[in-house]
Parts: sequence; structure tokens; C-alpha cells
Amino acid sequence: MTEHTSSEARDGLVTSLKGKVKEAAGAVTGNDSLTVEGQLEQTEAEARKEANAQDAVAKTEQTEAQQEIAAARHTAANEGRAAAVDAGITKSQARQVAAAQQRAADLAAEREKQSGQTVAEQKAADRVSDARDDAASRVREAHRLEQEARSAHEASQTSAEAAERAAERAREDARRLDDDAGRA
Repeated sequence: MTEHTSSEARDGLVTSLKGKVKEAAGAVTGNDSLTVEGQLEQTEAEARKEANAQDAVAKTEQTEAQQEIAAARHTAANEGRAAAVDAGITKSQARQVAAAQQRAADLAAEREKQSGQTVAEQKAADRVSDARDDAASRVREAHRLEQEARSAHEASQTSAEAAERAAERAREDARRLDDDAGRA
């Protein structure tokens, strides 16, 4: 990657220098077309330099977005496993979710590969937005699963408390019966 970037930088520098030489030669000789050609080459070199800079920014943002997605997936996977234990989600469902996430990531990578270089800033902004949307969706899902687990826990706790009260009543009844039997 750096070899490619270095080569492009050298090419841009050579094109820019050729343009300056042509522009200066055209100015000295009074050849307007040579001056214009030199200016065009300099403009081309500057545009190439800007495109390379935008591409580098886009690649950096893509890497950051991929890292954010990986972190969000890791967090979501951890939360999903904890929620699965509490809520009783099956392993099959977790595999399906992971497979769907992998397919989505593969499709996104394929689209990125096929799309080539477009406007670098828009692509980077889209990736960041998608990563944030995905992370927000995962957080919402984790909260939903956590709420389900809490509800199930509260229902179990209420049921246990009711059973405890029923057992206490049964013990009281047994003591009364035992007392009545002892008096008789």
C-alpha cells in the first residue's frame, strides 16, 4: 500500500514539475499553448494529489468504521450470550444471528470492492453512519433482551414468593392440626 502511495506521489511530483517547466518555457518563448499545457499538468497533479489524500482519508475512516463494527459485534455478542442465558435463547438462534451479520458484512465488503472509488468523503460518512446505526440497533436489542430477562426473573421471584407464602400457610395449618391433635 505504501509502495503504491509512494509511486503515486512520485508521479504527481514529476507531472507537477513537468507542468512548471512547460509553463515557464511557454512564458519565456511566448508560446501560450505550452504555457496552458503546463498549467493543465499542474492542475492535474494537484487534483491527483487531492484524490489520493481523500482516498487515504476514506481508507482510514473505513478501517475505523470496521474496528467500530467489530467492537460493536463483540459487545453485542457478549451481551447476546448473557441475555441468551437469562432469556433462554437457543444456540441455533445465536448462530443464525451471527451468520446473518457475517453475510451482511460480506455483502458490504463486496459492494465496497465492486463500487470502486467514488466520492471518498460520502462513502466514509455512509460507513460511519451504518456502523452507528448497527451499533444502536444492537444496543436496543440488548436492552430488549435484558428487559425480557428481568421480566422473567421478576415473574420467577413473584412465583417463588407466592410458593413461600403458601408453604408458610401450610406449616401454620400443620402446627394447628398438631396442636389440636395433642389436645384431643
